[in-house]
Amino acid sequence: MTLQNPPVLVADIGGTNARFALADTGLDAPLQQDSIREFAVAEFPSLGEAAQHYLEQVGAQAKRGVFAVAGRVDGDEARITNHPWVISRSRTAHMLGFDELHLINDFAAQAMAISLLQPQDVVQVGGAAWVPGKPGQPRNYAVIGPGTGLG
Repeated sequence: MTLQNPPVLVADIGGTNARFALADTGLDAPLQQDSIREFAVAEFPSLGEAAQHYLEQVGAQAKRGVFAVAGRVDGDEARITNHPWVISRSRTAHMLGFDELHLINDFAAQAMAISLLQPQDVVQVGGAAWVPGKPGQPRNYAVIGPGTGLG
């Protein structure tokens, strides 16, 4: 894993699994594919402890993070759907020694990441061909997907 800039810890936190990875924000495709790890949320008493475990496992240090949460994010707090974790942004940032931590809804995170998709990341549905966008470029997108609680 080669990072040109200090890594950002990114996470997808669901009711069943927590997926962590490192991102290099100086790259066009920032996600470091070889850094992705998945853990059962039931194995950890808190998100902070799961994140600490991940950082120890990959031997990395981060000072910033963005965590996408399957549930409601309200100010400093996020509640996971179908799991008892209640996440405090400020307490988790303090526990991890982060200068900056953002909690966002998981579907909001997917919408924000669309402009980072590369043609090989996309499966065409219907007749229109994929035209990649650029960060900050105004475009219309739809984010549709199953998540925690489907069915």
